[in-house]
Amino acid sequence: MSWVFAAMLMVLGTQLLLLGPWWLGGALVILAVLKGQRSRKLPLVVAAILGLTTAGYELQATRQPPVPQGAVRVQPTAIKVKNGFATYTGTAANGVPVTGGGTVDAQTAHVLAALTSPVMLDAPGSYARIAGPTNLAEFDYAAFAWAQYHQAYRATAKQLVVRPVAKRGLVDALYNLRRWLIWRMDTLPAHVALYAKALLLGIIDDGGDLRSTFSRLGIIHMFSVSGLHIFAIVGMLYALTNRLKIPREYTDLCLLLVLPALLIIIPPGAGIVRAVWLRLSQVVGHKLHAPFSTFDYLCLVFSGNLLMQPRVLWTLGGQMTYLLTFVLIAAPSVPAFAQSLRMALVSAPPLLHAVFGLHLLTFVFNWLLMPVFESVLMPALLFACVWPTCPLVSGLDWLIGRGESGLIWLAQLPGYLTFGALPFLLTLIFTYVVVRAVAKRKYVLCGLTALVCFAVVNVHPKWRVTMIDVGQGDSILIEAPFKRASVLIDTGGRGFGQSSNPPAKRATLNYLAARGITHLDALVLTHPDADHVGDAAVITGGIKVREIVTAPISAGDETIVAAQKLGHTHMHLVMAGDHLRYGPLDLAVVAPNHADTEDTNPNSVVLYGTIGDSKWLFTGDADQTVEKEQLLPQNLAVDMLKVGHHGSKTASAPEFINQIRPQLGLISVGANNRYGHPHQETLATFAQAHIPLVLTSSAGMIWVDADRKAHIVNTFLHPETGENAGSE
Repeated sequence: MSWVFAAMLMVLGTQLLLLGPWWLGGALVILAVLKGQRSRKLPLVVAAILGLTTAGYELQATRQPPVPQGAVRVQPTAIKVKNGFATYTGTAANGVPVTGGGTVDAQTAHVLAALTSPVMLDAPGSYARIAGPTNLAEFDYAAFAWAQYHQAYRATAKQLVVRPVAKRGLVDALYNLRRWLIWRMDTLPAHVALYAKALLLGIIDDGGDLRSTFSRLGIIHMFSVSGLHIFAIVGMLYALTNRLKIPREYTDLCLLLVLPALLIIIPPGAGIVRAVWLRLSQVVGHKLHAPFSTFDYLCLVFSGNLLMQPRVLWTLGGQMTYLLTFVLIAAPSVPAFAQSLRMALVSAPPLLHAVFGLHLLTFVFNWLLMPVFESVLMPALLFACVWPTCPLVSGLDWLIGRGESGLIWLAQLPGYLTFGALPFLLTLIFTYVVVRAVAKRKYVLCGLTALVCFAVVNVHPKWRVTMIDVGQGDSILIEAPFKRASVLIDTGGRGFGQSSNPPAKRATLNYLAARGITHLDALVLTHPDADHVGDAAVITGGIKVREIVTAPISAGDETIVAAQKLGHTHMHLVMAGDHLRYGPLDLAVVAPNHADTEDTNPNSVVLYGTIGDSKWLFTGDADQTVEKEQLLPQNLAVDMLKVGHHGSKTASAPEFINQIRPQLGLISVGANNRYGHPHQETLATFAQAHIPLVLTSSAGMIWVDADRKAHIVNTFLHPETGENAGSE
């Protein structure tokens, strides 16, 4: 029915009028009016009122999110303990969702591991807003947590006070069932347990390697995050009941009872919500003899999802599940191979916008693997969960292990395209062109649009120097115009706390991919301190590095050696007087001129060169002795200075700063770091010389775009307010 589609457009359009972008919302409202002008007007009016009301509430809540208060109630499957530290998600006493963490003693950790009922955290600690990104192309977890769960605050406590409480009601019983299912799956052989939890419960707990492999292959939707397994399970249920001669009416009744429970047993992402409510609406509609098509039901479900979660399309999962489902339902049926190609094309624009690349053989992987997952692997995993002691389960584990090795091999095949970050407007245009091409089966315009998008994203006519915010550490990227050279100076590191997702991974590698950079001409490791080279192996393992540059005394450091071996990278040793030349980039090595065996900082590789309209000096952690004895005599003309040693008083000698007098000083430093960087003595030195400073601790990522005539300094955060100020 046309009014159902028009009402859906009206809900989305009116919400976007308030939440943004307003121009897209206005266009959708006009389209909704045009589509609904020959049908019922009341649904459009109701849709507009509901859209504006829910968007207004969402806007107000976003600006002033409610603060959690009181004890936090946590379900048994929502708290995890690792190395004496517990992380959790729960609901505060005032009903506000919250996430948090804190240390636990050994006895409490043992209790939590065997938990079968909710717990109350009586002292959740202090609350702070979930921090957003500080770099371009860094994943915005704060926006995701708000869009998905309406979580805005994180609690931290030195030690959690945990108090088990009794189960109450059906919801707690279903969470207990989820806990039991997890325990049962954990008794299965390793590979069977991993894939059972991933495919059936949406739990991928292998450290991210499996998710990374499936994302690279473009088949992550086969996990429960997409909701496709709901249809597979429903299909198997109908097939089984038909074979057992059970009337369809009984099966429908069973689904009405079971499907809503899945929203608790399986994490309710956009794909799960869509799959469950679409199937439920179809069952109810069939019982009521409603004159709706499958497309009408999808429009109704999407409208309802928008009213409950106005920002559902702000997540990649929301975009992918509804876009692919709309195309699957609305487009004419085609053979399986063509369908896989069509799905790969339709999913390309949002993927390029979010993850900056895709595999050109994605459609082949989907065509080959989808039947295996739906018709073979998923029934086998369900069977293993029902009969875990069956002798065949060990054979299934062996087969899954061999299959996983094959998938990892496939992920390494040539064909992965690092496209670059597709801007929002181009993503919309590209998506429209692709959907239209699928509908019309004419793909010439689709190809031309892809070429234009690639050119817009990858043609960089200016120099760019980017100081990446890696916390308490250094990482600086130099890009020559038109990608003729790319050099990374230092990587930041893990010397200040271990992390499975360090800045080098979540920020640096993402930023390189967003810029369309497929290799580094050089990785300069100034000296072997952890905050400069600690994540060197993350870089060499994540992108092709043609050579590692460091000083001879640093070359034997185990971190640097490990990075070299992992990336099979050439080692280039330099001292003062050497030059690094990559395309149009020419950097002179101006220090060190000798090796210091007592401290690593004086051994820092110091680079000097002209980039665009400015002369740059990159000092690493070189101290005042190096500045006075090695740099001062060279009488360098400096426009842009990477301030030495994170603004410590051990660097930036007043006589050196007064000699070079740069236009701007850039300091890479962690917010609220334990060293008190930058020191007041250093700040005073620059203030007295009237040299402005920009700090990553307050400005986030800093990037300078330049040509031979001028340059522009950009920051991701506004240094005064801390709000997002960066764009490209």
